[in-house]
Amino acid sequence: MFDGSRLRELRKKKGLTQDELGNRINVTKTSISCYEKGIRIPNMETFLKLIKELETTPNYLFGIDAFEVIKTSDTNYILSCTKEDYEILKILKNEDKVYNMFKKNPIRVIDFLINYYK
Repeated sequence: MFDGSRLRELRKKKGLTQDELGNRINVTKTSISCYEKGIRIPNMETFLKLIKELETTPNYLFGIDAFEVIKTSDTNYILSCTKEDYEILKILKNEDKVYNMFKKNPIRVIDFLINYYK
């Protein structure tokens, strides 16, 4: 499901108002507000424009990926995550064994946690 809070986070990170983002992708400020609040979801054309304008991935906006990976060079990456994701990481860091497993293989740990808490 489309995650409006992530849209809001990315928009703010870019330093854009709802009106500015709307103008860039050819929708109204009201539409951006509704997407961010989860009242409406963008159509495919608008969704693709959002991805391009905000330099993100579909998986991040759908809440599938916990982290937004921003490529900075061929070998170094910056990870961006939501406040909620960061809080989870802080909890994990207090559990040394789980945290070390997470650092070695984050996808495996995330998959395990998702399946465990279903």
